[in-house]
Amino acid sequence: MNAEETPKDWRRAEVSGRIDWTDGLFTLKTSSPLAVFRAGQYVELALDTREGRLERPFSIASAPGEPLEFLVVRVDGDGELSPHLDDVSPGDSLWVGTKAQGTFVLSRTGEGETLWMFATGSGIAPYVSMLRTEEPWERFRNVVLVHGLRRRADAAYRDELERRVQERNGRLRVLRCVSRQQPGPGDLAGRATAALADGRLARAAGAEFVPERSHVLLCGNPAMVRDVTALLDERGFRANGPDGGGHITTELYW
Repeated sequence: MNAEETPKDWRRAEVSGRIDWTDGLFTLKTSSPLAVFRAGQYVELALDTREGRLERPFSIASAPGEPLEFLVVRVDGDGELSPHLDDVSPGDSLWVGTKAQGTFVLSRTGEGETLWMFATGSGIAPYVSMLRTEEPWERFRNVVLVHGLRRRADAAYRDELERRVQERNGRLRVLRCVSRQQPGPGDLAGRATAALADGRLARAAGAEFVPERSHVLLCGNPAMVRDVTALLDERGFRANGPDGGGHITTELYW
């Protein structure tokens, strides 16, 4: 297939905007929405390069019905798409899959008092999408976003999230755990797993980890997902199956 031939499951999307959060962490905005998707799902992105067409799934950061937006972290290496995406500027185009995929969506969770959203790095993207909708507030009384970061500067969407904290009048808390720098005001030191284990997360959020009143979403580094799951298992939390009924829903980022 040559680069000019459009396959059935791809379409061209023009890049309409770009935000560089740090060197190697950036958001790409496109000019058009996807026909149908649910907050938390992902779609395939691709570029035609000298190595051929490179493709990879990316979580959608935009709300359903809005032009597609993606948070990308550059990972250098042979066959990696993200370094090529780092060369993309507004006015360029990329391939976008025509069908959203994934079951990391709020409709799979039970209802409860507190929704905990754990992310590492760019794993925050599906939560940005969810928080741009009304669905979290229709299903839960409180939402706590826990973002694990190496550096304070890696906190993508900081201003938007702080604005949403104010808009929700205490129903949303954003807690950042900084592992390789001194934490900033309001941040927690170290990994999110340590803050969960020693009780700092619950104290900072003003909410307890109780299976009967909580649901936990985990997205990002598989080590974080594994370790948080193990800690919650000790407290009676169980993985959410295809038919629901559990307390933990996960999305691995590699």
